[in-house]
Amino acid sequence: MIRKRLWNYAYLNRGLTLVLNGEKFKSERGLHDLLHEEVQDTQLYDIIHVQSTHFEFAMTHTDRYGEENFSYVNGHYTEDGVRIFRFP
Repeated sequence: MIRKRLWNYAYLNRGLTLVLNGEKFKSERGLHDLLHEEVQDTQLYDIIHVQSTHFEFAMTHTDRYGEENFSYVNGHYTEDGVRIFRFP
């Protein structure tokens, strides 16, 4: 649990290095790295990654059944996920 949380902080704070018991947690590409880690070899096309001053977004589709959303606001995971891209 602590290890997963440290990875999330590293993904959400690109370039930040965190160390726990000698293990380093660092991400150079932020959300792109987070999404790549989650979908690994199941993605159907390259990750779409958009970043501006106040907003960062990454998405892709996979060959998995169902949907998964990973939503973060101000560095914290939001349990309800993303609703903006859902259709009724």
